[in-house]
Order: sequence, then C-alpha cells, then structure tokens
Amino acid sequence: MFQQQRPLTHRSWWNNDTLMTTTIIDASSPSSSFSLSPSLLAPNRQQRYLSTTTTNTITDSTTTVSITTNDNDNDNDTERLTQKKPSVLTTLPPNYRPGQALSLLHTHYAGGKKIRVDDITSIFNACRPNIPKDATIVRTLLADLRRCNNFLFNSEMSELGMRTMWRSLVEDEVAPWPVGSGEMVRSRGVKRVEAAVWVGEVFVSGKMGLDVALKTEVLEELVFSNLLEGLEGLPDGFDYSAVPSSTDADDKDNDDDDDSAKKTMSNGSDVLDMNAVQSLTKEIIDILLRRASNPTRNMKKRAKRKYLKQLKCCQGPSAHTIDLAVKICVHGDMEGGVGKAREILDGYAKTAFLGTVQEGTVTIVEEAEERMMMAKKKIEEEKMVAEDGEDGGEDKDDETKN
Repeated sequence: MFQQQRPLTHRSWWNNDTLMTTTIIDASSPSSSFSLSPSLLAPNRQQRYLSTTTTNTITDSTTTVSITTNDNDNDNDTERLTQKKPSVLTTLPPNYRPGQALSLLHTHYAGGKKIRVDDITSIFNACRPNIPKDATIVRTLLADLRRCNNFLFNSEMSELGMRTMWRSLVEDEVAPWPVGSGEMVRSRGVKRVEAAVWVGEVFVSGKMGLDVALKTEVLEELVFSNLLEGLEGLPDGFDYSAVPSSTDADDKDNDDDDDSAKKTMSNGSDVLDMNAVQSLTKEIIDILLRRASNPTRNMKKRAKRKYLKQLKCCQGPSAHTIDLAVKICVHGDMEGGVGKAREILDGYAKTAFLGTVQEGTVTIVEEAEERMMMAKKKIEEEKMVAEDGEDGGEDKDDETKN
C-alpha cells in the first residue's frame, strides 16, 4: 500500500534545500515503514550520495533513505564548464613557423568552424621580422578567415595584422650582422616604398575586411608616412617615370626564396612605379571618404544589413591624412600625380563634416600646378625653337640648290 503526500510532479519536490520524503508502509509488517525522498526521481545533474538511517522505536522501525548533495559539486561543475580545451597549435613544436600553423588551421577549422582569437594572435607573434614570406602568410590567413569562416576582424585585430605584415616586410629595428657592429638597420628608399604599397594594397583589396575595420591613424603611420619617407629617401635625379617590366616582376616573384633575390631586395632596385603609388594613395582616400559618408543610404536592405554587420570603424580622413596624401602625389612633379592631388582636395571639400583642409596643403598643390604650367611652357618653347631651326635649315638648303 502506497501513501504519498503530494504528486511527484509538483515543483516543490525538486527543491534541493528542502528534503521531502515519501513514506512506504509494508502491508505484511504493520510495525515497519520505509521512506523515500522524491529527489531520487529528479534529474541527475549533481553527484548525490545515498545515506540510510534507521530509527528503532517501541512500536515500529522506520528506515529513511535520503539524498545529500556535496557542497563542492557546484564548484567542480563550474570549473569543468569554464575549462577550455587545449589549442590545436599546442601540437606544433615550440618554435613553429607561420606556414605550419596556417596549414594546421586549414585542416582543423575547415567547414566554417569558429576559430579562436588566441590562435590567430599566436600566428601573428610567430612571424619573423624582415621575412616577406611571413607577410604573405598573414595576408592569406586574413583572406581565408573572411571567406571560409566568416570571421570579422575588429579594429584591434586589424591593426595587429597590419603591423605584423609590416614587420615582416622591412628591416626596422633589426640588428645588423654581426650583432653589435652598428646601429639598427632601417629600410629606406625604394624598398620602403614597395613595402608600404604592398600593405596598402591589402587594405584596398577588401578581401580581408580591413577596409571597414582599420583605423585612420594606423593607415597614416604604416602607409602614408612610410610612403613619404621612402620617396624623400630616394637619391636626387631619380627617374620617377620609369615603370618596371612585367618580366622583371615575374622573375622577382619566382625568386623570393633565393639568396640573390634577398640581396637585391635589401639593396633596392632603381625602378619605381610612381603611377602605382599615386593611384594607391588616391584609392585609399576614396575608401576613407566613402565609409565616413554613410554609404548605406543608397543600398538595399539586404546589402545594408550586410555592410553594417561588417563595419567596425567608420573613421574618415583627417586634415593631416589629406596633407600626407597630397605630398605623396605631388612628389616628383608628375602631371598625373598633381591631378590626383587636386582631386583629393576637391573630394575632401565636399565632405564638410570631416573638417577643412590645411592652408599649407592647398599651397603645396597650387605651387605644384604652377611648376607644371612652367614646365609645359618651357617644353612648348623648346619645340618651337627646334621647329624654327629645322625650317631655317631647309630654306638654306633650297637657296644653295638654286
């Protein structure tokens, strides 16, 4: 015969603080009863220990079965939940290469799995200074995470990735060989310009998501300032109009791992594509102006949601940014560069909410335009003099024949 006080489905029966029992009376022995705690039927979420107490009285004997909960179980469960699995990079040797880590991540996080931020930071820290191959690996990692894992970089991670690529491309703060023989080596000239162009193209491409996450101050420091410093470090009389041939570029890409190529890159080449530098500068300014001017106004709903989800930084160019970009474009007094500098000023003037251009910046462009006009007039005068000389020589030849 079963006698219970409340239905077993009542919520109060699962309260761990209050222990309620169900008395079971044996019909064969009226003087004995057996009590069970209803918490025996509760979900087994905590470790419980079974304890039995026996009480003897004059009339009957009662056996009570109760459940007690260990106080340390909650702490153990919390530690078990908060404990992280070891990183997959722990299977690599201590001084692993970034390429080894990238190959392991491709296998472990395939299929769009979520990736740990600590693993990405570890790969950034493993990149070596003055090793261009490591910069290429970082660029591949950024593109693959954006494309395959839908990983969106914030401003801090984007800055860390850009600084890692820059450290692997140049020799800044690298001790010369033998160590202690002189001051720290610092890349200058063409090599510094090429490194800044390479990093700027990673920002402009949009495949890595840096165009909507990187801060303007980082661009000024890593791209514009280094471009200007590299251009000012070029020797006097440098030919800015020279453009490298496609065969030279292919040979350079194929021989990156050779010692001869490393020596050539360290010494720097005598050819610089100034048109590429100016076009990149203008494109970066256009991207900054676009993301600061609320481009979602002309987007459809789906495109707007996608863009706002990816947008992590909406800073535009400052007056200092425009000043650096203008100085880069007018360097060398090339007609295309001066025209791009004027376009940058006109585009910034349309966004009055970002501020006004410095007076010195406007003066630089005006002086460059005057120099261009003077150079054009000089060339035209020289052509006219040459044509007059040719006409005079032909007339003299005709008179001698007659």
